[in-house]
Amino acid sequence: MAEILTTNTRPDLFPQLVELQIVCYPTLADSSRFKAVAFREPFADFPAGQWVALDGERVVGMSAGFLCTFDFDHPHHSFDEIIDYGFFTHHDPQGRHFYGADVSVHPDYRAVASAVVSMMPAKRWFGSADCAAS
Repeated sequence: MAEILTTNTRPDLFPQLVELQIVCYPTLADSSRFKAVAFREPFADFPAGQWVALDGERVVGMSAGFLCTFDFDHPHHSFDEIIDYGFFTHHDPQGRHFYGADVSVHPDYRAVASAVVSMMPAKRWFGSADCAAS
């Protein structure tokens, strides 16, 4: 295992992200997994919120999220609703909260998951943005 590099997602990695969804969520209905098209829009709208962990050129982890102003007085929502079925259309560039929609780590790398997931601290990249998670 080489050093794990965390970096923003790139379009050339979308096929590997789709495969990672299958490996990480084998019992999840295929319709509920993110597809390449679902990676394109968040990447185009908010690339700073889309991260990958790479072992060489192999995607071994990812995180995805968006900014919104979360209503903590009315927090009830379904996951599919808030992420708009993977398209993150609720992203608001002026949003006060980072909504962490997905963190996936390849099963072979879960023993070092804390290093892989270290890419997620929203405050590191978003300054004073608060964090909201499903």
